[in-house]
Amino acid sequence: MRADEFDATKPKIVYSWRRNAREEFRATTLEYEGREWIDLRVWRCDDFGERPTRRGIRIPAEEVSELVAASSALRAASPAHAAGRAMLG
Repeated sequence: MRADEFDATKPKIVYSWRRNAREEFRATTLEYEGREWIDLRVWRCDDFGERPTRRGIRIPAEEVSELVAASSALRAASPAHAAGRAMLG
């Protein structure tokens, strides 16, 4: 086994989706300085491998419920989401 397999600071990918041919969004958890963090970030995939960009946010894991609430509020306020509901109704 490789030594980095047990690295607690290595991000664990919880969810990801493709943004385009060279980028993807990743939701990860990681431990840093004794705390658990949630990271939502754009990752770049190119000839040099995969690497995180500066585009994203990192919050303490204990604030994830606030992030979920914000996501729900954004979805409800989104004109695209409202148009989708109108088409279904």
